[in-house]
Amino acid sequence: MSFDTWTVPALFWLVFVTMPRRNAVIRINNGMTHGFRRVLVGVLTTLTQASLFLMQSALSVTALIAVSQLAFTMAKLTGAAFLFYLGVRRISGLCFTLYGVGIGAESIPQRVK
Repeated sequence: MSFDTWTVPALFWLVFVTMPRRNAVIRINNGMTHGFRRVLVGVLTTLTQASLFLMQSALSVTALIAVSQLAFTMAKLTGAAFLFYLGVRRISGLCFTLYGVGIGAESIPQRVK
């Protein structure tokens, strides 16, 4: 693989690892509670996970592009369809909850006639 092929995943990894997220808050809390040395194990597991994620995603996407452009396009479209499905499911779940239909509807006060 060329250097250019690794540039985008490596930059994504750099942003992904250095951006403060939930893991950073958990590590700070653990560091204040359990001490610096004990929290280093958690930090190392997070960095190991991020490194494995970088290598796996870069190798699999690169291999998929190298094998077939059609397979890569199908993978992109499948992922987009799944994200669309999750969004519709989330929005419809909110609508059902707002209008008192579905799970927990009995806990919503009804209008008295």
